[in-house]
Amino acid sequence: MLFRSMHRAEATANPVMFKRVKSEARAIRALMYTYLVQNYGDVPLVTKVLTIEEGLQVTRTAKAEVSQFIYTELEEAAPDLPTKYTGSDRGRITRGACYAIKARQALYNGDWQVAKTAAKACMDLNVYKLFPSYREQFLMRNQNNDEVILDDQFMQVSKQSQNHQYMGTRMSNGQVQAFPTEDFIAGVEMTRC
Repeated sequence: MLFRSMHRAEATANPVMFKRVKSEARAIRALMYTYLVQNYGDVPLVTKVLTIEEGLQVTRTAKAEVSQFIYTELEEAAPDLPTKYTGSDRGRITRGACYAIKARQALYNGDWQVAKTAAKACMDLNVYKLFPSYREQFLMRNQNNDEVILDDQFMQVSKQSQNHQYMGTRMSNGQVQAFPTEDFIAGVEMTRC
C-alpha cells in the first residue's frame, strides 16, 4: 500500500510534490470508496496493509462510517492540491475535484448540508463554468474545457480508452468485467415469447 512505504521518500522528495502526490492518492482512494458504497452499501474499510490473518477477519463497515471517512479524506486532501493543472498534468485530481466528489457522495447519502458546503467550496474556486454548447462540449477539440472538473484523458493518437478494455467482448479483445448479480437477475420478470 502506497501510504505504508511513502514516508521513505519524504526526506529526499520535493516537499510540495510529496504532499501533492500523497493528497492525490488519498483523494483517489476516497473516490474508489464512493464507487464501492454506491454499489454495495456497507463495505470493508481498509486503511492499512493487512496480514493474511487480519484479511480473513475483515468485516463490513457501515456505509455511514465509510462515507464519513470519504468526507474526511477529501477535505484533508484538497488544500494540498492545485485548483488547475496544465500541460501533461491535465486530468490529475484537483482541489475542485475533491469538493465535487464529496458533494456527490453527500447527495447520494442525503447529507444535504455537507453537499451544499462542498459544492459551494468547489464553486468558490472560480475555476469552473458552463460550456456554451452542450452539443460541442464532448468533441475532441473542446477537451479540458472550463466545465470539466475531473475526467479520464483521451489519447487521440491511439484512439483508445479503457472503457472498451473493461466493457468490450472477448471477441474484440475486451474483458467484459461488468456482470449482473444473481439478485438483479432474480428481480427481472421473465416471460416466454
